[in-house]
Amino acid sequence: SCCGCLEDNHRRARDFFLKALFIYENPIDISNIDNQDYYVSQVSEYLAERYYYDLDDDQAISYIRKSIQIREKSLSTIDDKVNYVKSLMKLWKFCEKSNENIWLLYQDEFIRLIDIEIFQLIPELKDLIDEIIFSKRNYLHYEFNENDSTDNLLELLETTLKTDENNHEKILQFHIDIGIEYTKINKIKWASQHFLKALQIYKTFLLNNNSKYLSLIYQSFNDIGLNKEHICNKTNLIKQINYIYDSTIDLTEKEKQAQNYFDLGEKFMSNDIDKSLEYFLKCLEIEKNYFQQNNLISAICHQNIASIFLNKFMYDIALEHYYKSLDIYEQNFHIQQDNNEYNIKLLYGKCHCNIARIYHKQNLYDKSTEYFLRTIKIMEENNIPSDNLCFLSECYEGIGLNFYRKSQYDLSIEYYEKCLNFLLTHIKSSKLCDHKKEIASCLTDLSCVYIDKKEYKRALENLEKISMILPDDDIDLGDSFLFIGLSYMEQKQYTYAINHFQNAIQHFQKHLPHNQLNYALCLSHLGTCYSNMHKEYYQNGIDSILKAISIYETNLPDNKSNIAQCYWTYAFILSKKGKYDEAIPNVYKSLEFRLNEDSINIGLSYNLLGLCYYKKFEFQEALSSFITSMQNYEKHLSDLYNEIGASIFLDIATCLLRLNNYEYSLAYATKSLDIRDEISTSIDLQKAECHSLLALIYSQEQIQQDDKCNTHCVKALQLLQYFIMNGDDIENIGDIFAIIAEIFLNINDLRQSQKYYEIALKYMKIDKIHSHPDIQRIQNIIDELTKTPKTP
Repeated sequence: SCCGCLEDNHRRARDFFLKALFIYENPIDISNIDNQDYYVSQVSEYLAERYYYDLDDDQAISYIRKSIQIREKSLSTIDDKVNYVKSLMKLWKFCEKSNENIWLLYQDEFIRLIDIEIFQLIPELKDLIDEIIFSKRNYLHYEFNENDSTDNLLELLETTLKTDENNHEKILQFHIDIGIEYTKINKIKWASQHFLKALQIYKTFLLNNNSKYLSLIYQSFNDIGLNKEHICNKTNLIKQINYIYDSTIDLTEKEKQAQNYFDLGEKFMSNDIDKSLEYFLKCLEIEKNYFQQNNLISAICHQNIASIFLNKFMYDIALEHYYKSLDIYEQNFHIQQDNNEYNIKLLYGKCHCNIARIYHKQNLYDKSTEYFLRTIKIMEENNIPSDNLCFLSECYEGIGLNFYRKSQYDLSIEYYEKCLNFLLTHIKSSKLCDHKKEIASCLTDLSCVYIDKKEYKRALENLEKISMILPDDDIDLGDSFLFIGLSYMEQKQYTYAINHFQNAIQHFQKHLPHNQLNYALCLSHLGTCYSNMHKEYYQNGIDSILKAISIYETNLPDNKSNIAQCYWTYAFILSKKGKYDEAIPNVYKSLEFRLNEDSINIGLSYNLLGLCYYKKFEFQEALSSFITSMQNYEKHLSDLYNEIGASIFLDIATCLLRLNNYEYSLAYATKSLDIRDEISTSIDLQKAECHSLLALIYSQEQIQQDDKCNTHCVKALQLLQYFIMNGDDIENIGDIFAIIAEIFLNINDLRQSQKYYEIALKYMKIDKIHSHPDIQRIQNIIDELTKTPKTP
């Protein structure tokens, strides 16, 4: 038995328990087993649980019933009763899952057995007791005649008094219901006693909470007739009722005041959210002080307050109010929808939807998806009018976006397509919605997924559909130009991308201040394109980026990730201009905006920092930045056998070389080349860079290996010659020629060294602005070599 308890695997655990059960039920010498029934019942219970966890409900119910049948024989001590009740609770749990009715055989015995002592020992009993009382009340309402119904209600009241004595509203409602049942069978004396008890509870505990009960009690007395002789001291009773009833007139005024505040709150929702918040809070204060806090007005107040805090980007406070709203809606599900101006299930579903949006904004994508799916389920399970279901498209689209953020592109596409199908189907059934904008938005999002999957043709196909859906002057049409530009940018077709970004910018400018977010994003992407083009465009890139930063910081200060990206791009352009002292603080600014972000963008920022420090000859700072970058890549990528890994290993190798750590430099450079050979069989400039660095390492006096140096140098030159012969416009090819020149300098071949420095300078002047420090540095080296005598 002990082995079974310690075993995690349910099947193996059952084997142990079955062996134990066999031994307990068939002992060789029964005198050796004390309390045999206890052990048999306990092991049977263990078996039931393991079968339940393995989804074998029939066996689970069979063994728990076996345990119950043994335990019910002996209920002499409180421990016996507690164990018996716990077994019954497990039976209820098993039956609830499997929809078995066996539990009903034990329900009445269970209720009879519960007393205060057991209830205190097993606090989790409350949920089960409430469930039983709720189901029995529903059953009584439909199945019993008046006499039986009264007896059963009295029994349920007795149970409630034992288990939930402080729930005054529930107890009051029982007394009213019992009084009504006695009225039906003309037992007026008994009815009046229960109505009086309800009145006493109201006066003692609920006077300032809810006036609806007083009206109900008053009506109940009217129904039995206050002049009935069965009511003792009827004059005093009438005075007592009228006194309490009159004292609630001010509550009616408070109801009006609360409703007035609520209406004002809704009125200002669209144009003054601070004033709206003030009125909703006043409404809640009245509800709290004078009425039930779990009525629908309170729920809607909490929901509207949450919406206001959502718009203020105060997500934690918004969540707090949304959850309060959900709790109140759940308490009001029993209200008949036909008699209520609010559709509770619709509001309940929208609450889930907004919670999902907040979790998405907090980057909690799994939680967000969970609540979007709950919203869809709630709406599908309830008969909600078709025109009220438009927001379901946001749920499918939101799930698609969550999977997109997690780079689970196939799942993202699946839900975006579900969104499109929902919208197209809903158009046919809805009288009010045409969904053109929603379809355009979904097509845009779907295109972003295809762009990230590098399926640019499919992305462009979807984006081109948008221009056929939206009119030429539509306020949102600029988005399609933006993402067409993004598609071309990802393909490094920067000229096409810039044309579309400029079209998008013109469109956005016509409709400002609408959609400033995408306007700024368009400027940011425009800057990125210019940063990857020829040096003549660098200033255009800086102008676009600075304009984007200005828009973000002035109008969209909470969009920290995009601001960070702008500062990164700005620093990148400055680094390409050789302005490393200006670039470095902008990289740090980018990192400041990403303080709460945990993504590969942090690694990219440290990589850029490392490159800037390296160019400033601050090699230790550069190495530290490169190592931080590599650690970030290791965290966010499945492995480093890719372009990013090969690049960072080469950067680290270069730094280690300058710090005279040749052994580790050689290891990292070799690893970089191995990765490039593995991931690509094509000829690329990065392989030439790897070979040139390896040759430079082998040229060092401390580990000089001429054969290996020569081999890698020749391979690097062959690759460089290939690019030049093909007429390829390869940026930074001059930097590799500078490494080749340094190799010849190390082996004291000054003629060849000067030759390759001059070639390096030639290409650097093509790539880099005239004031770039690399150009001046190489020119200085050439000048020194020119003065130095050469060996014939």
